[in-house]
Amino acid sequence: MARQINAIRYAIQSAWREGYRWVYESDIEDFFDSVNWQRLTVRLQALWGDDPIVRALELWMQAPVEFEGQTIKRVQGLPQGSPLSPLLANIMLDDFDNDMQLAGFKLVRFADDFVVLCKSKEQAQLAHQAAEASLQEHGLRLNKDKTHITNMSDGFYYLGYLFVNDMVLDSPKRLRPQTVDETISKHSWLSQVTAREPKAIEPPQIEIIVNQDQTVRPDFSTSSEVEGREYKPLIVQQAHHEQLNPHVTLETKIAAEAKQYGERDQYGLLLCVTGENCIIRTENERLRVEREEQTLYDVPWRQLHAVLLLGRHNITTPALIAAMEFNIPIHFASQTGKYQGVVWNGQTGAKGSELWLKQQQTFTQTEHALTISREIIGARLFNIRETLRLRAKTQHSSQIDGLIKKLATAQTLSELNGFEGSATRIYFSALRELLPVEFGFNDRNRQPPLDPFNALLSLGYSLLYSCLETVLRTDGLLPWQGVYHQPHGKHATLASDLMESFCHVVERLALSVIKRRELKLDDFYITEDNACYLKKDRRNFYLSSLMAKFESTNLFELVHQQNLSLIGFIEHGEDFTAWRVR
Repeated sequence: MARQINAIRYAIQSAWREGYRWVYESDIEDFFDSVNWQRLTVRLQALWGDDPIVRALELWMQAPVEFEGQTIKRVQGLPQGSPLSPLLANIMLDDFDNDMQLAGFKLVRFADDFVVLCKSKEQAQLAHQAAEASLQEHGLRLNKDKTHITNMSDGFYYLGYLFVNDMVLDSPKRLRPQTVDETISKHSWLSQVTAREPKAIEPPQIEIIVNQDQTVRPDFSTSSEVEGREYKPLIVQQAHHEQLNPHVTLETKIAAEAKQYGERDQYGLLLCVTGENCIIRTENERLRVEREEQTLYDVPWRQLHAVLLLGRHNITTPALIAAMEFNIPIHFASQTGKYQGVVWNGQTGAKGSELWLKQQQTFTQTEHALTISREIIGARLFNIRETLRLRAKTQHSSQIDGLIKKLATAQTLSELNGFEGSATRIYFSALRELLPVEFGFNDRNRQPPLDPFNALLSLGYSLLYSCLETVLRTDGLLPWQGVYHQPHGKHATLASDLMESFCHVVERLALSVIKRRELKLDDFYITEDNACYLKKDRRNFYLSSLMAKFESTNLFELVHQQNLSLIGFIEHGEDFTAWRVR
């Protein structure tokens, strides 16, 4: 079978090189349930005459089915899943192959699934007519839901592969969106079962156990309940968590949810693709993102301002060309958010260097720098206050609330930094009381971390910083031109500034994995210089948990929205709003 599929792949690639640009694809409706035994026997006898193998195959085909204590007699069809069935399918469809080849068509078929490679759309339409007529002679019909005429540059799926021009991409399943038909074919032996009178099923005897006080007390996890309602996503970003209707395009979602958090229509959409590997392709001037049997995104190129791919996703050459034609940069990052590079046509985009210059001018003005920094620190203090309030740390959250009210009085960045430092000390003092004593956490320390909780924070902040820097680059801001933190070396200072609004996500998860005992003391080790680090295998677990948390809270979309709000401040003097938990 592997050799057959490889031969099919080679045949399709060779056809493209020979000038074939159109594909007519289809399969036969209910083929294996519809095979007429008499017609198939005639073909077997033509091959082997009176050989006993013909009678043996007849008996095998006509064998009744034992199902749930019932004996069901069949009148037609081949058993699906048997290794003999595809071979008999080839014998049954041999005339169809000959008809198509004699008509001058380049047919490629595997069992009942076939494509016809054509040099024009008109030839593909003629192929449809010829296939329909040939199959009717044998009492078979085409499956209308799986019949398509496609240009090879748009890509088509066949036998688990995506073919685009002469390129082949591996895909575990057909990715074309299909309507699932849960009805049973009238030709199937199962239709006989469903047509019979149903038997009554006795209800099971259930033993109900209650507490001594005759009440039921369900066990709710307070931490997961709190974490679960933390955010309200603005635009569906991590599509692999939802079953999306492929016919509902992103324009609908954008129109319904735009401007909720400073998004301006003229800037365009940042499309962020995360999770398990997807295929990105283009069709009719639209970008399509597909995974398995789903179309996750279907959006016009003109609606976009950039695409960000996190992880090893597959993008077709026609999609890359379309991106360059529409002046849409494609940014690449690792699965953990580390920026890797960009495919760009070299033309100045809607923002370009002009935004960088305005950013530098704005951030160097003391008044503007203080306004932006006050909002960033205000969001940070608000979020940590909510973290403590939800964990019943009322006294500590009240103290931080008092510092939030004082932020408006800060006249310099140094004063603002002082208020932040005081709030952070109160915050980590409260977290110390929430952590098990044996973890030895006293206060925040870094370079190197000296205890397990600090090790988790340092690792989590590094991951968050990478993600922030990546989205900053994607949105066209200059990562190295910060406003609150002091610049040093190649450090992306603006990423450090803007991640303040999201640091609590790392802190909450670090706290949760320790309290739920997902990470234990023996998962860490101490070096000769007393630095504390997470062991490699548990490190992978923690990073995966963080990325899952970022995706479930739509962090990339929230960061993007915060960036747009900052761009609005830089370009038009609009109010800048840093992200706060709802």
